[in-house]
Amino acid sequence: APDGTRHEVEDTTIEVEDADAVSPRKDIVYVDADGAAAYLAGQPLTAAIPGAREITITENAVAGDVVTFMDVVLTGATETPGENGFLIGSTIAETATNLAGFIDGHLTIQSPFAVTASENKILIAEKVAGGGNTPSEVTVTGTMAITQQLLTESTAAIVSVEPPVLPEGGTILAQINVSAEATVVAPGDIIDLRRSVLDMPYADSDGNNSTVTRRLQEHDAALDTQAEAISANASQLAEKTSYGVLSGLVVAAQTTPDMTVQVESGVAYAPDGTRHEVEDTTIEVEDADAVSPR
Repeated sequence: APDGTRHEVEDTTIEVEDADAVSPRKDIVYVDADGAAAYLAGQPLTAAIPGAREITITENAVAGDVVTFMDVVLTGATETPGENGFLIGSTIAETATNLAGFIDGHLTIQSPFAVTASENKILIAEKVAGGGNTPSEVTVTGTMAITQQLLTESTAAIVSVEPPVLPEGGTILAQINVSAEATVVAPGDIIDLRRSVLDMPYADSDGNNSTVTRRLQEHDAALDTQAEAISANASQLAEKTSYGVLSGLVVAAQTTPDMTVQVESGVAYAPDGTRHEVEDTTIEVEDADAVSPR
């Protein structure tokens, strides 16, 4: 895990959500912070959704009832209402129409909401869908009774298919490309996103970005350079302080011609320090004695 925790993950079968009817989707499979294989579905392309709330008047208002929506506070009146009032109708439907008009009229021109009525229901809806404006609750003080429900949350349109954000502490394993109306997950739909521990980035002691693999490669290269330097120094030291064979000069038997040996070319130092470069040489061996080895 990103915090260094070691997880041993068991074989896991993951069920992928049903495909969208019209839009592709990108899902992810990952190891969660608790060390279990997990799945998260992405979002298909969708149109913007306006925030909307519906209020249903179940008992008509009486004079003095107070209705509040956001910073609009209106008091019910049976005759001509004042600046901050609404006219109570003889029926719930009339009151709903009057109240919707008064709320809408008191909202500023910059308000993101439009208010309409139909029978005993008032609808407060976002003017521009997906603007992030979801109507808050309406409150009533007095005899008037209402019920209300949030129909929709304001939701911005999704115009690009992207995978979901990896949850904190997760380790990504794969992306699944789910086609519209897909009924199976094919091998080609899965993109392997695993990263080896050796390839994970980290900041070294100097603050530079690196990986374990890169550091090992740099270390091996440094060792090779050091080995070459040591070998060169050893050769120079041997040439300056010792004697014997520096290179080559292997003596080998030959089948043709008989009774000869081949001396490989090489370099040797005599006891007095003299350096000799010897060429390839064929040496004829004296004939053997008839009765005695030598």
